Amino acid sequence: MCAAHAQPRYTPIKYAYSFEAFGACAGLQFALETPFGYGRNSFFDIQVGLGGYRKAASGSFARQSYSLGSALTYCRLLNQRRKSCDPRPEYHRWEYYFETGLAGTFFSDQYKLPEFSSQPVSTAAQALAGFRIQHVGSKSIQIIKLRFSPFLAPGFPLWAGVAYGVGFW
Repeated sequence: MCAAHAQPRYTPIKYAYSFEAFGACAGLQFALETPFGYGRNSFFDIQVGLGGYRKAASGSFARQSYSLGSALTYCRLLNQRRKSCDPRPEYHRWEYYFETGLAGTFFSDQYKLPEFSSQPVSTAAQALAGFRIQHVGSKSIQIIKLRFSPFLAPGFPLWAGVAYGVGFW
């Protein structure tokens, strides 16, 4: 009977917002995300954000530009799950996840590195891999993401990034 009232999964989040640097975007990004498809030890997460980056306008200076980033990731729990009758016991305060997925970025074509094109907007697909750390508080969840994001197109640089967010249930 006690197991029926135990926490069926780690802390579910309804929505979160985050600030990200070079994770799923070409620069800095403000993103909104919502997890879905919760399982016992995993969930999917969809993220959409608006970002800014510096693009080369000529060889000597750079201009600010904007990008629209999105990501779909799968998060798998790494720390051990314990059974308890308390739906939010103290030892569930830290949750560690392995995160992997795909991201897409829309940005001005002048940022494109391999060749110059006259298209006003370019898209780039990225693979994502990293760690997601969640600290569960009494009213919110602090989220830290460490991500490695290689582009899936030749000629673009590899980058790693970090994000800090706050989630609510």
